[in-house]
Amino acid sequence: MSHYIRFPTKQVMDKALTPYKNEEGIICSGEGYSIDVIGQITIPAKYNGEIIIEPAITLDGWHVNWLGDLPDNFVSYEVFPEHPVRIWA
Repeated sequence: MSHYIRFPTKQVMDKALTPYKNEEGIICSGEGYSIDVIGQITIPAKYNGEIIIEPAITLDGWHVNWLGDLPDNFVSYEVFPEHPVRIWA
């Protein structure tokens, strides 16, 4: 199952994902789960020709998509976006 996770800061995300890092410190998927680190999400500005109608918006937090059973320590960070920015293919 897909889960959308929003950590309050990059530091909190890095600490939470430490058990999923390899020897080089790279976050890796494993048997039974996949991890897609998105980071900060910026919604692009909307234009009418060359005129900005709505400025770009950076959403709060650092975002991760998780495929598989969600670890218990991530449950409090799970969010349920109406329109996810990135999904699993």
